[in-house]
Amino acid sequence: MPAQVVLPAIILYKALIGLAATGVAYAMTYPFRFIIKEWRSLKTSISGMHSELVQQRSNHLEHIQDTGQKQVELLTKTTELLDGIRLDLREQTTILRMVPLRTAAKAKK
Repeated sequence: MPAQVVLPAIILYKALIGLAATGVAYAMTYPFRFIIKEWRSLKTSISGMHSELVQQRSNHLEHIQDTGQKQVELLTKTTELLDGIRLDLREQTTILRMVPLRTAAKAKK
């Protein structure tokens, strides 16, 4: 009979040793699992920020492209206007240079 009683005790003893070993293994691997979990979380947040930055950049480039044509048109108009002002200023300067000469010549006579 003692052999029959010992057999369940050995099984129970082996089961407790197995559970203890499992617990120790779990406790030893916990820091690694925690680090891996945090690493995945960081990678997810970084990839989210990356996609947001890509979206902002594409929106900015689209905005620049849309306003670029308008800016070219406005610069063309401004250049044409300034060319006209430059020509008018040249004519005015020529007239002003000639006027004092006429008055000085009249004053001498």
